[in-house]
Amino acid sequence: SVPRGAFGSLGDSLLRVDLSNNELNHMEDNALTGLRHLLFLNLSRNDLIRFNSDVFK
Repeated sequence: SVPRGAFGSLGDSLLRVDLSNNELNHMEDNALTGLRHLLFLNLSRNDLIRFNSDVFK
């Protein structure tokens, strides 16, 4: 699982996040909070079925 605020202070510098092939099945609300400059997010080949839109807040 990806915990709340997982990327913390990196949010201002990350452009790409690749979480593919990690057997993820859950993402906490606000897990991707603060990724203001994110251009690419790869969640392929995980066990995610669904997640709340709050993941991206």
